[in-house]
Amino acid sequence: MTSWDDYKAEREGEALALVLAADAINAADETQNADRIKAAVEHNLQLWLAFKALSLSTHSVFPENTRENIIRLADFVSSECVLMLSGKPTDTLKTIAEINMQIAEGLLEALHKTEQKIQDGLTH
Repeated sequence: MTSWDDYKAEREGEALALVLAADAINAADETQNADRIKAAVEHNLQLWLAFKALSLSTHSVFPENTRENIIRLADFVSSECVLMLSGKPTDTLKTIAEINMQIAEGLLEALHKTEQKIQDGLTH
């Protein structure tokens, strides 16, 4: 695999993880089952803490402004997840799922644009 293939696979994996977490949150919310909601929120919290850790790394592949945005978003999502897990009333469950979907879409869109630029560069 080339380094582009590795990079692409990592971003696609991150996008898939976000989509699956959003799906789990939405499914749990529909059932209103407290245990399912808790499990989905805990998983989402772990996912966003991992994104934050990757963004804090000096070896992050993202530009500085993107890293800062991911860190801020991770802080928001994490704090909302902690509030939900501590039993405090919050109405952000669907918002958290929507954030996951939007970030996943952004990752895939950025990949597509970058891949198009690479292909355009190879044909010129």
